[in-house]
Amino acid sequence: MAAGKRTQTGGPRVVIIGAGIGGLMTGISLKKQLGFSDFSIYEKGNDLGGTWHTDIRS
Repeated sequence: MAAGKRTQTGGPRVVIIGAGIGGLMTGISLKKQLGFSDFSIYEKGNDLGGTWHTDIRS
């Protein structure tokens, strides 16, 4: 989808890059505070958590 395109519902489509704490909280905020659900979260890793997940220190 090209930038600035609208979805069938008339609103913008949002893509969130990264499933770390910032990306997850952005998705939660979009849903809870704005009632917006036309978004996707992309993560390059195999799991959620971003650096919290990959930078585990012993």
